[in-house]
Amino acid sequence: MEENDSALAHRAASGETDAFENLVRLHRPKLLRFLWAYLGNFSDAEDLVQDTFARAYSALHKYDHKQSFTTWLFVIGRRLAANEKRRIGRQRKREAELEVPQEVEAVYPEFDSGSIWAAAKNILPENSYAAMWLHYGENQSVKEIAQILGKSVTGVKVTLHRARRTLASEIDPDLVGERIDR
Repeated sequence: MEENDSALAHRAASGETDAFENLVRLHRPKLLRFLWAYLGNFSDAEDLVQDTFARAYSALHKYDHKQSFTTWLFVIGRRLAANEKRRIGRQRKREAELEVPQEVEAVYPEFDSGSIWAAAKNILPENSYAAMWLHYGENQSVKEIAQILGKSVTGVKVTLHRARRTLASEIDPDLVGERIDR
């Protein structure tokens, strides 16, 4: 029987490193995908994944076991990524394109440069893109996304709605009159 995240986090907070290693193993892939989608740079995302887990490990005593560990972890990751984006500056964001190294494309085929995600990255503001990725790419609930992005549930619903409409109007303007919400 596998332990849930909360039990693993509790054991890790008590000093059991194998429990934290299990949390890393379970959550690293989806955290990496999220941070990569958020930053648009795979190597920066890899660095932030390590930073996120280091911060999480040192703050395990603050983790509320009544909440989702994934959400708590993604909040830490998003905050670090936001700081990284500010550090890098807007100039790099405008110049950088979502380039997918071949070895990465083999692991995450949804990131090919012609994909809807590449188009969304170029079209949507970063918070809208992050909300879309968390909802459709990581299957996070609207409530979890609200916690991760520091928004209200209603704010996330509005952001997702507007992001879908914006994508539809940019990709196929004829879709705007049709119902595009899922």
